[in-house]
Amino acid sequence: MVAGPLNLALNKQVYASSYYSDTTGPTLAVNGDKTSIFQSGFNDTTPWLSIDLGAIYSVSKIVIYNRQDCCGSRLYNAEVRVGVVPISALADGWRIPENTLVWTLGGAGTTGAVYTIKLSPPYEGRWVTLQNKGGDFLHITEMEVY
Repeated sequence: MVAGPLNLALNKQVYASSYYSDTTGPTLAVNGDKTSIFQSGFNDTTPWLSIDLGAIYSVSKIVIYNRQDCCGSRLYNAEVRVGVVPISALADGWRIPENTLVWTLGGAGTTGAVYTIKLSPPYEGRWVTLQNKGGDFLHITEMEVY
């Protein structure tokens, strides 16, 4: 049996601009369970989720699993960035654009959608950040990085 590609984000350190409650915290977005939900907090108009891969990797694919039960349209005008600039605290939010923009979602997401972002050529980075630009909650079930 040949092993598949390694999900670099699985159980890695992850940060968020906010989260709704202890039961919807950012670790749920990288725990391998596609039924758990990360959800940002109230009054966060540009919420973000940032994964520290722990080292610089060549990133060739990112997969985002949108919420399956409802509210998929809350993923709105989202952006994914890859780079070496750390995004690990609320005060780092202004630095997000310093990392390379690799994907945008124009408009609203779809409930249950899986967004596969293939990067060719791959991008080098330690930090992978998803930011919602729609002024609503950011909530996803999982984010994988390869």
